[in-house]
Amino acid sequence: MVRQALRKLLEECPEWKVIAEAGDGGEAVRLAEQHRPDVAVLDIAMPLLNGIEATREITMRSPNTRVLLLSMHADEAYVTQGLQAGATGYLLKEAADADLLTAANEVAHGRSFLSPSIAHLIDDDPHQSRRNGVIAKASED
Repeated sequence: MVRQALRKLLEECPEWKVIAEAGDGGEAVRLAEQHRPDVAVLDIAMPLLNGIEATREITMRSPNTRVLLLSMHADEAYVTQGLQAGATGYLLKEAADADLLTAANEVAHGRSFLSPSIAHLIDDDPHQSRRNGVIAKASED
């Protein structure tokens, strides 16, 4: 149902075309490598290979594909792990209907996107900085 809703939201916008859908993380990696999409929207809780691991694989195998992670988890650990894996954006499922197109457009243009309700998790830590959607931990020397 989530995939159908996301597909409908994207297809209502003429500048987006859904070229593939995957039922699990392994399939998402294979399809991203085969089709080389501009943006891959991945659920963090996919079966067989979770969204974080699939993100890592996709960004290695298809480096021009940007990943937007979709998650119900609004805690720092998930956000940080997703961004460290190579995701350019992190969108909460509760905000997907309102923010999906904005998030996808930002990610497609190489700009990071975090759901507004979780952006403070990253911005509040002065020892972390975002570079190309990846969290870099500054040393505390």
